[in-house]
Amino acid sequence: YRRIGDSDQAILNYKKAYNTHQRIERLESSGWASINLADLYRNIKKWENAKRWYKKAALIGETAGEKTIQAWALNGLGDIYSDRQGWARALPFYLQAFSLRKQESDHSLVNSICNKLGYTYQKLTLFEDALDYYRMALELYKEDNNTQGIVWQHKTIAKLY
Repeated sequence: YRRIGDSDQAILNYKKAYNTHQRIERLESSGWASINLADLYRNIKKWENAKRWYKKAALIGETAGEKTIQAWALNGLGDIYSDRQGWARALPFYLQAFSLRKQESDHSLVNSICNKLGYTYQKLTLFEDALDYYRMALELYKEDNNTQGIVWQHKTIAKLY
């Protein structure tokens, strides 16, 4: 339903999935169902509903010891504020997500949050902080021998200067 643009049916089915996971006590799955709902609400700009579901997912992630779910939800909360140019309000959520993600072996997730932090600091005119996170992402791209990421990151850094 989400792909064909029927948000109402998508919401209904995501809620059914969430409720089923809750009933059978599958916390990790209910956390992802919450994130799916939050993402959908964010895409249709129902900000308060999105916040509610991201917060629910973050709590589930914390309770279940699922740092990936918790980080994803915190990142989503930051995105809600970033979408509306609320850089100062986005920052603490991105920082919390970063603190959970920085240990992950999947550098693409770490790079994503580094770039969001860099961009947020840039928008707050805290350019040295922005450079720190952009450079951190660059080093991860280098570790992964990701030529496309290296080039993109150099362009991002150059634009800041």
